[in-house]
Amino acid sequence: MNGDEATGKIVWYRVYTNDEAFLQHAQNMNEAGFANEARQLLTQDRLLLLTPLTLPQTKEMARQVGAEELESIARVVR
Repeated sequence: MNGDEATGKIVWYRVYTNDEAFLQHAQNMNEAGFANEARQLLTQDRLLLLTPLTLPQTKEMARQVGAEELESIARVVR
């Protein structure tokens, strides 16, 4: 996590080994109640996914939270 005190913004990043790990994390966050708490405390400007999603459940979860899948980074297509 990186922050900028001047703007009050942070960049928070997570790395998952695969779609299943992402889904498990999301399930854990919801079951613990942290997902709702985070939505109350934080304002999400942008949520980027840097790797392709493969499972329909993962794609749906990403859609629900407003995630954006990148097609390329610095003109390099995955």
